[in-house]
Amino acid sequence: MLNKEKTTSNSDLSFVDEEQLFTELTSEEAAVIEGGLTLKLYWIKALKANADWGRLNRDDTYIRVNGRTVWGVKKMKSGQTRSINKFVDFNRSASIQLFDRDPGKDDFMGGFTVSKPTGRRLTGFAWGSGSTYALNYEVV
Repeated sequence: MLNKEKTTSNSDLSFVDEEQLFTELTSEEAAVIEGGLTLKLYWIKALKANADWGRLNRDDTYIRVNGRTVWGVKKMKSGQTRSINKFVDFNRSASIQLFDRDPGKDDFMGGFTVSKPTGRRLTGFAWGSGSTYALNYEVV
C-alpha cells in the first residue's frame, strides 16, 4: 500500500506574481525565452523603382514578413531611402517580401529568407517587376 504523506518545504523561496515576472521583458528577451529570434528592419532603399512604369516611376512599397504586413504602403522613387525601424519576432525562419500596391493584383518585387542570428547588420537585396531594393536588417 502507498504511503500518502503530505510533504512541506522549509526553503526561503520568494514568490512573485506571474504577471509581474513578464511585464518588464523587451521583445528580444521574450523571443529568447520562447526560443525564437527577432528581425530588426532598419532602412530600405529603392535602387530602381520601376514596378509602376510610366512617367512617375514610383512604387507604392510595402513589406511583409511571414505573410504579415509590417511596413508601408510608402511611395518610393529611385534613389530614395526610408527608415523602417521595426522589430519582428519569429520562430525558425522569416520570409521577407516586398510588394508594390496596385489596383487589382499587387506586384511582387522580390524578397529573401533569414533563419539565423547575423551577429551584425546586413543588407539584403530584392528585385522583381522592374524594381530593385536594398533592405538593411539584423537578426538577433
